[in-house]
Amino acid sequence: MTTLDAYHWLRYADLYGEVPFDNNTQIPLRMYPDGESMPDKVPMLSYMIDKTKGLFDSEGYNEIYIAGIKLTNILGGLLVIPFILYFFSIGFPAAGILGGLIGNFSYAYYVRASTGRVDTDTLNMFFPFFAAYLIYLMDKCKTNKGIYFYSVILGLIMYLFTWWYEHPGFIIVYFAIFIFFLLIKT
Repeated sequence: MTTLDAYHWLRYADLYGEVPFDNNTQIPLRMYPDGESMPDKVPMLSYMIDKTKGLFDSEGYNEIYIAGIKLTNILGGLLVIPFILYFFSIGFPAAGILGGLIGNFSYAYYVRASTGRVDTDTLNMFFPFFAAYLIYLMDKCKTNKGIYFYSVILGLIMYLFTWWYEHPGFIIVYFAIFIFFLLIKT
């Protein structure tokens, strides 16, 4: 593991299903990872690691570690999807592919989402860019049903982002943009 937070997420994945996730449960290992009580719900990254640990060939190694490393590699590549979808929809498919690849292989993102960095950094760019793409799609909708549909998907994406990153302040920014969009659109 190349980041200290990796052990935090891996420990929660290891404890998932064994201990209840609530504020009354103390973490079995004293003072590790935080010396605090369990969070209210299992973090999304830990949940995904626990659910995918059997999918990867571990060859005798700890399944949690292998699943964390492989899942980080897979999730880190999802950044290209919002770029490609947006630029395809405005008529510049080559720019979408190139923008996604440049974003995915930029030094800062590459380091933060590289192998061994089992951390939430892997999808911290995917969710906001996908939410921005959904707001763009709402702008292009001609019917209220389409706007409602994309609003529901946007709400789901922001819920997943909050579960993923556990910092709900981002929702306020997107909610303000969403309300501003609705005021202009109507």
